Amino acid sequence: MAKLNYAHLCDYAFLSANRTPTLIGIFSEIMGKSLPSVHPLMVVVADFTRDASTIYRFVITIKAPSGKLAVPPIDGTAEASDSTKKNVGIMAYVYGLKLEEEGTYTIEMTVNNDSLGIIAAFDVSIVR
Repeated sequence: MAKLNYAHLCDYAFLSANRTPTLIGIFSEIMGKSLPSVHPLMVVVADFTRDASTIYRFVITIKAPSGKLAVPPIDGTAEASDSTKKNVGIMAYVYGLKLEEEGTYTIEMTVNNDSLGIIAAFDVSIVR
């Protein structure tokens, strides 16, 4: 079973020339003038310790405070092609995140059908 090493939410992320993740604008709160609103782009960056697998299928769900899905589940695969690497990283780009409620939004992740639980959270609030 994969073990989560870290997860971050940021405005943008990419792999540098030496293949290390570069994160821009790490955040844990989104503030706005009114709801509903749409957050144009958020990147979920996660890193986990690999097991014997070489292909990792992941599913990320983002839930509003009420438990309602904020966007459809995000699924993808990550390949551990280099057997010397102990970790596997993913970057999931979330476009058009609908924010309809104030409160804490949670991000959950499964890897190869094993739940890693809530890997990150962010608060949404109205500026008054």
